[in-house]
Amino acid sequence: MSLYKRALIGFTAIAFVSISTGASAADAARGAQVYEEQGCNGCHAPKEALVGPPHCGVVGRKAGTLEGYPYSEVMKDSGLTWDEKTLHQFIESPLSFLSGSNMGYAGLYDEKDRTDLIEFLKTQRAAASPECK
Repeated sequence: MSLYKRALIGFTAIAFVSISTGASAADAARGAQVYEEQGCNGCHAPKEALVGPPHCGVVGRKAGTLEGYPYSEVMKDSGLTWDEKTLHQFIESPLSFLSGSNMGYAGLYDEKDRTDLIEFLKTQRAAASPECK
């Protein structure tokens, strides 16, 4: 094989890897769509409690601690902090990850959808910020 063909194959492979790696980056705008498509907004709102607690400031918040929301004892006693890892596990299968919680959702099995959804949740400001009041 000629040096030119080897170089061309190598550059093509590098370009493919670069494109595929970029495609897996978290996308908050797509996460907002997933939030809506999965019906999260039927039970949650950024600023107020509906059926579920508000999502404003959820990333980084200790589970079951938002004042004024009637969490299950399981959630209050979980000791969890909602970071990317725990959110991924919980959103994938809430009923098995934290059995006994009040989250009545079967789960979001697609990893890319979860990643994008969490990226969207990260854009929701801290619970104490004016945007969440």
